Amino acid sequence: MPRPSRQRGDTLSPEEVQRARIDHVIHRAAVAAVLANPVGAMALLDIPNEELGRMFKKRLWEVVGVSTILNIDLSSMRDEDANLGKRLRRKSKLRTPESEELIRSRSANSPRHDLVRQGML
Repeated sequence: MPRPSRQRGDTLSPEEVQRARIDHVIHRAAVAAVLANPVGAMALLDIPNEELGRMFKKRLWEVVGVSTILNIDLSSMRDEDANLGKRLRRKSKLRTPESEELIRSRSANSPRHDLVRQGML
């Protein structure tokens, strides 16, 4: 069921925040399943909902337990994941003729780039 759109100043209730977090985690788990094993992910669709839910929850408890026992710092892992995503987005921006010209004009003003172009560095 579609959710009503929100105005910019609206705040989410605690239940809506919790639901959004759950939706986000389930979405990431589904994407990870498809990326890791597309055929296996398709096979999951044949399992009844209740059984699949039990299987997922059982495995989730196991992983949470292991991460607790190993004292894995999940917040730092999330921070590192976010930083990696930012770096990749920066590097993956499409180059256009305008951006190429900007890069050339910046490097043309630098004596160091002059030496690189001449093969001296």
